[in-house]
Amino acid sequence: MKKILLVAAFVCTGVAFFASFVFADGGCMDEDYKAAAESMRKGKEAEKAGNLLYAYLYYTPDWCATEAMAREGWEGRKRIAKVMAKKAEAKGLFYSTDDIFAGTPDATCEKAYKHSMDHMSDPDSSENPYMKNKPLGLCDGSNKLSFNDKASAFAWYEGNGLFVEADDCVMKYARKNTTEYVAVDVAAKHFIKRKAKVGGEDALKEYKFNAAYVDELTGMARKNALAELETEKRVYNKVADMMTERLSPEALKRAKDWTLIFGDPLLETVKDTAVKRGDEVFLTQGDAPMTFMRVFRYYDIAERKDKEKTARDKAEKLGDKAEKAGEFVSAYEYYGLSGNKAKMNAVKPKAETENKKKGSDAVKKSKDSIDKIQKKDTDKKKFEKEADDLEKELGI
Repeated sequence: MKKILLVAAFVCTGVAFFASFVFADGGCMDEDYKAAAESMRKGKEAEKAGNLLYAYLYYTPDWCATEAMAREGWEGRKRIAKVMAKKAEAKGLFYSTDDIFAGTPDATCEKAYKHSMDHMSDPDSSENPYMKNKPLGLCDGSNKLSFNDKASAFAWYEGNGLFVEADDCVMKYARKNTTEYVAVDVAAKHFIKRKAKVGGEDALKEYKFNAAYVDELTGMARKNALAELETEKRVYNKVADMMTERLSPEALKRAKDWTLIFGDPLLETVKDTAVKRGDEVFLTQGDAPMTFMRVFRYYDIAERKDKEKTARDKAEKLGDKAEKAGEFVSAYEYYGLSGNKAKMNAVKPKAETENKKKGSDAVKKSKDSIDKIQKKDTDKKKFEKEADDLEKELGI
């Protein structure tokens, strides 16, 4: 009879639980097959009784089984996965990276784990007394496993070989969040990775890749990129302060991110717009440090190192000019923008001294203002007292 060694592995990768089949020609005793058959029987009983956790674990025996038994267990887990996935979908949990299992500390599992460690080298050790009438996989070390309420439908389907259903859940997740970059990007990466594996793994031999999903996601990404370009147009001419000046480059950056998901040719439009904005700001907005910061954001989005270098060279010249004029704080700032750390560090002590002096002057000015206010307040009180005394003299 053809034999199969069923290797159960709880893999906490944030996606699911996998059980893989390793075919072997021998090494299994009659009692091993009997134990596997008993595990299948208990799995059916648990499933019929509605104890899906026990059923799922019994359907994953950690010992030898015939190929027929292994397939039976595999189909049993698929049935349970479909039930649990439907529950997750009903809660709106289409996609997440949460594992289908959750573990909590458990006294019985801790005792079972200690017993296993103590008898690991004893080939004649009897069944673990703490796991009697319990599936072996119920304990993960000293933790007791349960189905994770946060597990998504995708995790259940993907972890049990239901790849078409898993794809559907990824798309439901993306359609629910069409303007959310993370959702669309996750879906795109899923299908790009899936397409690369088609035909390359046993589990995917009968899987049919749905290219229409990629087309739909590509449309979502482009629509969002175009929307961000429109947003950038609206906000570009409304720069009024440090907050609003960031809106235009941020919109372009988001547009760029959307185009990069599938390599949309619209990327060139984004870059051209960024260059145009950077050039305009550089030529018309003066030489304030904030201007250079805006310019660098645009040229970074456009990936134009040449234009960025031109701007940094100008910042360095302004630093030289400021240093020559004795404006060391400004020089330090411009050198920082230019990227010339040597000049920046050289002028730093003078800049710090200038800052201290400015701070001292500011404190003195503030103290003078306070003294004036206090003097006015004292004079006012003195006047009010004199007025009161005069009123008393006059009998008012």
